[in-house]
Amino acid sequence: EAAENFERASESYMKAAGKIPQLKDFYQDHASYMQAWNEIEKAKNYHAKKQYGQAKEHYEKAGNLHKSTERWNYLNPNYLAWSRLEEAEDLSRKEQTKEARDLFQKAAELFLEANKSIGAKLEKIEVRDEKEMADELAKASEIRYEYCVGRIALEEAKILDRIGDHTESSKKYGLGAKIFEKMAKGESERSRKELQPIIFLCQAWQKMMIAEAKTSSKSYGEAAGLFRQAQEHILDQPTSLLALANSSFCKALAAGTEFEITGDKAKYSATKNHMQAAEKYYLKAGFKTASEYAKATYILFD
Repeated sequence: EAAENFERASESYMKAAGKIPQLKDFYQDHASYMQAWNEIEKAKNYHAKKQYGQAKEHYEKAGNLHKSTERWNYLNPNYLAWSRLEEAEDLSRKEQTKEARDLFQKAAELFLEANKSIGAKLEKIEVRDEKEMADELAKASEIRYEYCVGRIALEEAKILDRIGDHTESSKKYGLGAKIFEKMAKGESERSRKELQPIIFLCQAWQKMMIAEAKTSSKSYGEAAGLFRQAQEHILDQPTSLLALANSSFCKALAAGTEFEITGDKAKYSATKNHMQAAEKYYLKAGFKTASEYAKATYILFD
């Protein structure tokens, strides 16, 4: 609804530009600014739906529209940074880990640039509402920079896991958890709730990497519990199912580790039950590769 209202405001400014030639540039700038906000609201909508690719495109358009104005061109780096952040989120979700890490790095650099761009303009802004908005955006860019640094740590942790360096991977997950915990302390109640699942997930993956490095059934069990805690705080269904799948997978590996040591058939049965659950939840969450991996592990225990 907000996007539609901004669209109508933009059209009205364009009509005014046509009717009052001496104020044409003034009204055209306002029309572009309203159109930029139309794009921002669309981007927010797609981000909420986890459709990061579409969100990226709308933030990019918002940045270009700001750039085309004389009054608000200093905001272009901010929305370009948001665009890169959404693209990085999209690549991360597609398991294109190295590319995602590089884009999170680029987004972090752009948020620093945005902070400088807004800061340089802040003292010159005379309109109170605009000054307050610019100040909020400057603070938000600092927070987003920290978020990007945390996400870089997570993507590097995934890369280290894939090459079998579980000890270093666990350290990176731990670093990510610390960054997000620090962020949560200075955030609003709503933002803290959004960060809580990420913190639990980082801690869970950290425990899982320790378990992989030490072949520890206890650490697998602790990781399973943390994944379950994360699942209870996650609002969107696919991510919630993914956390549940990870919890089941860790339970399976905890039981499987005990089975390998003791040969206890009850542990073997528990391993298969949990692994079947993990395979099912991965598939429901839309992670086919992870589902195949769980299936392969199930067959390996057979």
